[in-house]
Amino acid sequence: MTFWLFSPSRPSSSLRIPFPHGTSPMCTFAGGRVTSLNLSNLGLAGIISPDIGSLIFLRTLNLSHNNLQGHLLSELGRLSHLESLLWQNSFEGRIPADLTNCSNLLRLSLGSNKLTREIPAELGPLRKLLVLSLTTTISGEASLPPWEISLL
Repeated sequence: MTFWLFSPSRPSSSLRIPFPHGTSPMCTFAGGRVTSLNLSNLGLAGIISPDIGSLIFLRTLNLSHNNLQGHLLSELGRLSHLESLLWQNSFEGRIPADLTNCSNLLRLSLGSNKLTREIPAELGPLRKLLVLSLTTTISGEASLPPWEISLL
């Protein structure tokens, strides 16, 4: 089964997502735009397309508890309305500094991945951040950047 997220105003920003038989995503739409995408626990495998960055009105993205791999994409920085990002999979590499553009981010959960120990200093200005979960994610000794947040 394949599910298409389609933007009538920007056909080039459509996103094709293949799903295992018998499963479907949970989406919330507002004004014809995707504002929430919950793809957790669907048995998805593979890598995330950079096209995820075209869902610019997304507030919640939950891809947790799948078998997604590859690097966390810098295109996530285009999701300036994002409030909640949940990615418990098998991602590798660095946390993208572009996440600093997600200035509305309240919850960032990157647990259960295989990320490098460097946390970008650019994430310090995420002033609205309430939850930061990096459990079993970062190997070795990690240093935290100077945070400008008072709610964490």
